[in-house]
Amino acid sequence: MPPELLLNMSGKFNRSQARFLICFHDPPTMIEDYGFNIELIVQVSTRMHGPPGEQHMCYIYQHTGIQPINASKRLPCDPLFLGAWMKSQEGLESLRKDADGKVQAELDFKYERTRKKPIWFHNEWLHNETPSSGRKSGKRKKSGTTFKPTRKKQKKPSCPSKNYR
Repeated sequence: MPPELLLNMSGKFNRSQARFLICFHDPPTMIEDYGFNIELIVQVSTRMHGPPGEQHMCYIYQHTGIQPINASKRLPCDPLFLGAWMKSQEGLESLRKDADGKVQAELDFKYERTRKKPIWFHNEWLHNETPSSGRKSGKRKKSGTTFKPTRKKQKKPSCPSKNYR
């Protein structure tokens, strides 16, 4: 995993109420390099399925930084999901309205075209001649004709009711 991702995960894990962490990184890497508040419980050798049969070490850690929470202040879920849990407590009608609003916002969104259509040239021009250099580089000579790149004409739409450019 990229180091930035593990640093981000360590901050989230250390704030969470998760009790265990299972991964393939060794204890010095997880604790010293990335700052996880964990202690090693057990390490197990694992073998990947399939012909190569790669073997890796799996580490199971226990979260050491969990603060015990009073029953009165206990959160019903991990703080990461607290907003969604609070929304679910408002009732089914509130959830339906919220979902309808988000779906409608997506349906009403107008996508703008940010790129122009590409200009297509004859294949030979793309591979055998560079327009800026002015010199011929490996261009095949055709019998009595010179090659000029041309823009392909677009076909007119078959349905006249649509507005095409």
